[in-house]
Amino acid sequence: ATRTVVRPSALTACVLVKSYGRAAEREADVTRRRAWASDVEYAVDTCHAPDAALLNAAVDAYARCGDATSATRLVKTMRERYAVAPAARAYNAALKALVSKDPRGVFAFARTMRDDGVEATPVTNATLAHALARLKPRAALAALPALVPDGFRDDAE
Repeated sequence: ATRTVVRPSALTACVLVKSYGRAAEREADVTRRRAWASDVEYAVDTCHAPDAALLNAAVDAYARCGDATSATRLVKTMRERYAVAPAARAYNAALKALVSKDPRGVFAFARTMRDDGVEATPVTNATLAHALARLKPRAALAALPALVPDGFRDDAE
């Protein structure tokens, strides 16, 4: 008997990718977190037609797996590889991944976000404040009211 391979839909892959990210976030074993990050890539690559929801979920899953490199790479290649423009949600997930790995890189990636015409959200600003706090805690405390003037009440992320 011949087997037919059915490629998963974007919705199916999205649900799977979100579960990988949530599981990895609770996992202390770095090897298992890396395996989940690899599974995220496989799910995106085998999907019939990756869409914005799936790609945003993949960036978030990479961030939760602690894989800042894959998160930022996916954001940078979304437009060319999948014809999907990265939105603030994707940038914010990648920025969050960078905070613990490369706080200085957060600011460079935020410039990329701005150069791509993506408007910062309160989550973006809070992530910048978090990165600044890792580098210069007193400066971050002073800048917080300017970075997040309205808190998070209007943001759904």
